[in-house]
Amino acid sequence: MSCKVIALFNNKGGVSKTTTCFNLGWKLAELGKKVILVDADPQCNLSGLTLESESEDLISETYQSFESVNLYSSLLPAMKSTGTKIEAPDLPSVAGNDDLLLLPGNVKLAEVETQLATAMSVGGMLPAMQNVPGSFKTLYGLLADKYDTDYILIDMSPSLGALNQVNFLNADYFIVPVIPDIFSVMAIKSLSTAIPSWLDWARKVNQLGMFNDPDLLYKFEPTNPKFLGTVIQRYRLRNGMPSRSFEQYFHYLDEAVDSIFIPEMRKNKLIPDRIADKPSASMRLAEIPDFNSLIASSQAARKPVYTLSDNELKIGGAALHTQKQKIEQFRSIFTDFAHNVIDLTS
Repeated sequence: MSCKVIALFNNKGGVSKTTTCFNLGWKLAELGKKVILVDADPQCNLSGLTLESESEDLISETYQSFESVNLYSSLLPAMKSTGTKIEAPDLPSVAGNDDLLLLPGNVKLAEVETQLATAMSVGGMLPAMQNVPGSFKTLYGLLADKYDTDYILIDMSPSLGALNQVNFLNADYFIVPVIPDIFSVMAIKSLSTAIPSWLDWARKVNQLGMFNDPDLLYKFEPTNPKFLGTVIQRYRLRNGMPSRSFEQYFHYLDEAVDSIFIPEMRKNKLIPDRIADKPSASMRLAEIPDFNSLIASSQAARKPVYTLSDNELKIGGAALHTQKQKIEQFRSIFTDFAHNVIDLTS
């Protein structure tokens, strides 16, 4: 199987994109896949979650050891027109999972956002920036070849900026994490407009031949990434089911996805043929209830919730028994989630 690039994207923040990216990537690696996590968010939450350190005070020190190994520094030859070629860096593996690698982020990606936004106006692309949009795919391809990678998961920031636009148009698939609230419903409607506008931009720049210069090192050839589905998460359970208030927003999300999002994605040929006629409830890749207190243990251990040991939970008695049951539930959820992704991308 050739490497598949999957973007996890929603322009609404607080929907656990980073946590989902980390947990899904780990599970795919457990199932025998070679996976690279890419932190494309200037906030660098995935890097902070993933990089191992002895204490919270040492996170910055740990990161400094990868200062020259991050998304920003890897793209510098294209961004600064240095005349050197992009190379695949030596990536750190995630502690506890040798088949899971990380390309850390960098806060300087925010500068790239500004440069790209200025440069990518149709008809106004600065020659010095013409190599940048295509450099992302080049880098991902080099990493895939170097590490014989099956999946690259891109953790994108919650925005509709140029950096996300380029990463989205360089992906093969995308997943939309949501939570059951009114703002996620609004975000689904917003994405139904924003994503087609990105595709329109890609068509226009191709028609204008903005990236056809034979001297370009990294030609930008935008893709039509396929929508794999949504992930609904961070909701509370009551008697094993979403509580009534959350269940109501499950319905509202389904309605927005069915009546607005999927028709727009279908119109733009972003729905895989095998799931084109499925109702939105069937396009949920996973339903992940709130981790509650387990998230703190997961973050402290820098490992997924479903891999936590008894010692890492630091509790005993009946409380430990309850938490272990929840851990088994999350293990089952993420195993099914990963298998869904593998099946849909095979």
